[in-house]
Amino acid sequence: MGHAATPEPSPAMQGGFADEAKNLAEALEGLRSAQCAVCEECGTSITMVQLRATPEATTCPRCRGSLERCARRLQDCDFPTGE
Repeated sequence: MGHAATPEPSPAMQGGFADEAKNLAEALEGLRSAQCAVCEECGTSITMVQLRATPEATTCPRCRGSLERCARRLQDCDFPTGE
């Protein structure tokens, strides 16, 4: 019995993986150099507890929640397709 071939990731997925790997590498370098992480949205410090749980975090929990709520609202919108 043969195994099914593993599908190749799409170029978009590959780009997403590369971005995620870059973000993780930058986060780990920041942790190694003991730099304090700062939220990209509001400028407050990101706690070490959060960074240990999510090393690639670029926003504080409050801003991340706000951004996620906005993204969910946008997903619910019906935008004209131009057809």
